[in-house]
Amino acid sequence: RQGQVREENQDALRVLRFADDVAVMIVCDGAGGIGGGHEASQSAVAAISDALSARWNDTATLARADLDAAIEAAREAARVEDLEGVTTA
Repeated sequence: RQGQVREENQDALRVLRFADDVAVMIVCDGAGGIGGGHEASQSAVAAISDALSARWNDTATLARADLDAAIEAAREAARVEDLEGVTTA
């Protein structure tokens, strides 16, 4: 059974490759039908990508704390960019 299909895909994704054996895929599901879903998912992907890239170095591994910090950076970006009230899942 297929759910509701929308005209605009509000999802966003990015793949970060830190080393030959380390990659991270960021996927944010823009909440379809809610105003600003596309902007929210794009902003979240950019903020998470920037935060993870800033924390990575050749000898480090990405830890849960790094992911949590990246997600918090996305929340802060939404506040700063006046995306309050829009959502991504």
